[in-house]
Amino acid sequence: MKIIRAMRLTVLGVAASVLASLSCGKDGGPTGPSGPVTATVSLATPRTDDGALLLELTGRGLTAAGVRAARDDYFVQARPAVSGGGVTVLVVGDLVSGPLLRVDAPDAQAADGYAVAVKEAASRTNALVSASGRSFTIER
Repeated sequence: MKIIRAMRLTVLGVAASVLASLSCGKDGGPTGPSGPVTATVSLATPRTDDGALLLELTGRGLTAAGVRAARDDYFVQARPAVSGGGVTVLVVGDLVSGPLLRVDAPDAQAADGYAVAVKEAASRTNALVSASGRSFTIER
């Protein structure tokens, strides 16, 4: 009985060592990302006359102060979302496919969990248009 118990403890010890080594980098530190990162939200749109988008950004650690335009010719205004957390963002300009926003994230894992949804859209002539048909990618 003592031999079986000793073998179990040895197996558990080896398993714990393997798990610990998998969770550490070469220098012994954690392998996960650390520190703040900046994510780029890019727009893909089939429209040639997008002039304004009202967006909802969701994810851990988002702040209105951490959202800004990816291009100098875009105007961006951000505020905390009314419900459900996240940030409501208004982007105005001659919007085209490509980088739209830069978003500060507390770490890379938080940025990986960000999502974007279009609440409203307008053309460059200030006419409301369908909010569908656009997609977004978020890269860090």
